Amino acid sequence: MRKTTRVIEWSLFGLYCLVMFWLLFLHRPSRLTYLPYWDTVRANLNLVPFRTMRLFWKAYGRMPRAAAINLAGNVAAFIPAGLFLPGLWKRQRNFGIFVLTVVGAVSLIELAQLFTCLGSCDVDDLILNLAGAALGFGLFAFPPVKRGLDKLGWLR
Repeated sequence: MRKTTRVIEWSLFGLYCLVMFWLLFLHRPSRLTYLPYWDTVRANLNLVPFRTMRLFWKAYGRMPRAAAINLAGNVAAFIPAGLFLPGLWKRQRNFGIFVLTVVGAVSLIELAQLFTCLGSCDVDDLILNLAGAALGFGLFAFPPVKRGLDKLGWLR
């Protein structure tokens, strides 16, 4: 039973990774424009914290769907990471190590999106993604959830 549970857990994590890859890189058109490559890269880079969040918040009345998808979607998409990482690796149950892992992974994703022009590199995405992952980590650490996962054999 234990081995079957681990196979299921790893399979679900793999499926999550594939869905995230599709969402982050494949489901939208390239941001390459008529501008030269490095100008396009600069145009798709935001290193000012809360700038994009503030813009979406101000635009909520005019574009509620786009604002909600961007803000809530960036949080919700990383909640499963907060469940999978500590569930699969014991070291990820340390919140400091977990945060460093998520910041590193999201930073690599943001840079890949920037240099492939398949998205933008936005510090606000990092903040929102980290918030979602931390929420998932909190759910993982919540005693009833942790007991349930342990009963299922998902904790080693």
